[in-house]
Amino acid sequence: MYQKAVLRLLLIILIMVIAGCNHQASDEENSYRIDDVNVRAFVLPNGNLDVHEFYTYTFLDAFHGTTRSIGQQGHRGISNFQAYAIPKGDSIQSIIEHPERLELLPVQQYSNSKLDTYQIFKSSVHETQSFYYHYEIQQVVHKYTDISDLYWSFFDQQNSSTLHNVQISITLPQKGSIQDIHAYLKDKYGGTLFFDQNRTVYYENKELPAHRVSEIRILFPAQMMSNMQAQPILAKDSLISEEDTLAIKYASRTANLEQLRSISNLVMIGFILLIIGGLIWRIYHRRRAKNARFAVGELEHTDPLLLAYLWHPGQIIPEDIIASLFSLYRRNVITIETVPIRLNYLHDSTAPDYTLRFSIKDVISIPLQKDERYLLEWLFTDSQRSFTLDTLAGPTSQEKHDPERMEYYRVQYKKFYKHYRKWSKQVKKRLDWNSYYHAPMLLSPICIILTLLHAGMLAYLYVIDILPSFTTTIGLTSLIIMTGITIVYYRSKFVFTLYMIVYVLILTLGVTISEVYTLLLWCSILLLIGRYVLPNKVWTAQGLPYRYGIKSFREQLRTGGYTHENNPEQLDLLLQYSIILKEGTSFLATHPQLTSYQHMSQTVPLLSWAEINTYTIQYTYQTMRRSTYSPSDPSTIYTPNYRNDSDQNHSDSSSNHSSGGGGGAGTF
Repeated sequence: MYQKAVLRLLLIILIMVIAGCNHQASDEENSYRIDDVNVRAFVLPNGNLDVHEFYTYTFLDAFHGTTRSIGQQGHRGISNFQAYAIPKGDSIQSIIEHPERLELLPVQQYSNSKLDTYQIFKSSVHETQSFYYHYEIQQVVHKYTDISDLYWSFFDQQNSSTLHNVQISITLPQKGSIQDIHAYLKDKYGGTLFFDQNRTVYYENKELPAHRVSEIRILFPAQMMSNMQAQPILAKDSLISEEDTLAIKYASRTANLEQLRSISNLVMIGFILLIIGGLIWRIYHRRRAKNARFAVGELEHTDPLLLAYLWHPGQIIPEDIIASLFSLYRRNVITIETVPIRLNYLHDSTAPDYTLRFSIKDVISIPLQKDERYLLEWLFTDSQRSFTLDTLAGPTSQEKHDPERMEYYRVQYKKFYKHYRKWSKQVKKRLDWNSYYHAPMLLSPICIILTLLHAGMLAYLYVIDILPSFTTTIGLTSLIIMTGITIVYYRSKFVFTLYMIVYVLILTLGVTISEVYTLLLWCSILLLIGRYVLPNKVWTAQGLPYRYGIKSFREQLRTGGYTHENNPEQLDLLLQYSIILKEGTSFLATHPQLTSYQHMSQTVPLLSWAEINTYTIQYTYQTMRRSTYSPSDPSTIYTPNYRNDSDQNHSDSSSNHSSGGGGGAGTF
């Protein structure tokens, strides 16, 4: 049980770590690096943008050339794209003024629905090479009656390469007052923007990660665009107000993120302490349980149904019907005999030839519990007050392919499940599970508080990180719903695991800062480990002796601990226990003396046909599961994790409309 839980936990953590690595990994190839990017753009009076770009590549492998892609949104086309190889030592200004001195490179253009991509052919092998691109973008500026608007991104999520030492300058025409120029930057990755007296806006960034957007918006006097026709709209006040409001959010975002980092670090420490505390408690509890456990011999006198109930803690599963029947058999309420199985099962090569028949004795000298009376009324319906175990079996391997027979078995299983459910509730009420096993007093507040704290950090990040409204709505709605479900079902580690998966998906959807992403991812991993370490239930003083006693008992049954036993009545009881604890096959294999009692069917009926009877019980419950009917109440049908006998990216823009341009640089 615990091995499977640990493997499941490790698998989920692995998925989360892989998601984190994929989120933070750059798509930039390891075989090249873009060391420097210098862009000089000049706004022309007709609304066009004259662009001069300089790139320095370091190639660690052989390439045919480089690429430059430009988004198709926000302009009316690109003209005169030219590319040059730059010799070492030339200054940028001299290159712009005298490009004819450079080596003109062949260029090939291709387009899709979003990008115009230019391939620049220049073979490079294990060298550092600089390139100069010159092109003009048509109608980039929007001119209104009272203001001009340039909203542009030179690189966006289409850019597959991390760019280092990025410098961009945008120079406006020499007309109009510089007092009316407003420049805004929408950048979450360390970029800075400043403006000088020469009507030039400068952007700098030491490292712009791949697939990340950096947008620049410049609002300036309409008269600067002297060769453009203005749209008859008064837009100045609304545009400046919108950008000023957004600029305040970007300014406060840095402080808020720093605050979130501090909170995340403290929360991580808290989660680590939770794990340590949970592990200390488990070690203490394990030692306490070992000291308090029953001797194996004491368990040999435990009621079979109680033993099954304590083995898969607090659950009654369909297989426990046989435990209840064994309990009634031990108290002389019913008898057991081996009889031929029904005819349809004789045609199944995997089916046994015999089954068990249980019969109620004529005289019952002991009082019966409510669940026991119900079981007898439910199962023992024939005139002889008996029933055969094969009436609970499912379809044979041949009947699985017969729709009519499968429908018959589905109907029968529905009837069975209705009775089983009522019976299992009565058993649980009688055995009083809380006497043996109960939820820790602090489980509820710990789970709820930690879940709210964990979800709150991501919700806070979504609020402060200036995400698109659609992303924010979807992310926060999903987070709120999943958090609510997790709080309601706080005891379920399965639900908590689902919550964590959804959390990481929401985190990946909205978070673009690698450092914050890493912090929240580690918080999630630590909390997930802590939740698995934290027990849902703990054994009481009355139940604690059973904890390791049952484990030791199963080990004895499985490994031949009773090979010295020759008392047939005692071996018959041990066989019952081995069947209940899913060690029937192992018990038969490690105790060869069980085949010596075939002549004692009257006194030890189960033992006399030990191998046949063990297999027919296994076959009954295995075929029962072949019915395609699935119970709708998972809290009642429970399958424990025992070993059975046979198992030996998004836009960063927050404005009403997005910027133009974008694209990126790369190689081919």
